[in-house]
Amino acid sequence: MEEISSSASQNAERSHQTDNLMQETVSSVDNGVASMENMIKSIDMIEQSSKETSNIIKNIDDITFQTNLLALNAAVEAARAGEAGAGFAVVAEEVRNLAGRSAEAASTTRQLIEKSCNNVDQMISVAGKVEQILNNIQESSLKAATLTDETATASKEQAQAINQVNMAVAEMEKAVMQNSEVAEGSASVAHILSTQAEQLSKIIINLTDIVGTRGKKSLSSDPDHDQPDQPQAKLPPPT
Repeated sequence: MEEISSSASQNAERSHQTDNLMQETVSSVDNGVASMENMIKSIDMIEQSSKETSNIIKNIDDITFQTNLLALNAAVEAARAGEAGAGFAVVAEEVRNLAGRSAEAASTTRQLIEKSCNNVDQMISVAGKVEQILNNIQESSLKAATLTDETATASKEQAQAINQVNMAVAEMEKAVMQNSEVAEGSASVAHILSTQAEQLSKIIINLTDIVGTRGKKSLSSDPDHDQPDQPQAKLPPPT
């Protein structure tokens, strides 16, 4: 019973430690789910910003196209002006070059943003799957934590019950020892009484022998012994 009680106590302690670890696991999973939700929100914000940036790039393309068109018109007008418009033609050409470079940069930026949007879409898809997995893990962890808590409670109650049984067995053992001591004392008293009874029996036999011997001697020394009884005088009847 002591070994069973010790084993039950160890099991209860292990169940308690397992329950604590499971609670920590559930807390970590909850934090992971919360972090994943925050990440998805951040990705949504990035996607929204990418769309807004894409619209800005579209506006830049439009502005670049208009600037390039104005530069062409300015070059045409400068050519018509002849020598007077030569300087203006140079400026118009530089504006046209800048517009071309802006258009090229805008196109490159638009491609990068499109790739970024595609990556964001893939990231959102992966994040959604990870979130679902984490939700499943969270649900399983909660169930496991509940079962672990119930197991820990049952182990604790079992350990307490076994401890009570162990205490009862100890009380029984104590009572048995007391009964054994009483039985030993009774046996000792019985032995003493038996010895005294034997001694008393011998004394009675000796007394019986002594009394019998003295009685015989007394009868043999009595002179009236074996003499016939003398007749007794009759008394007159009462008046």
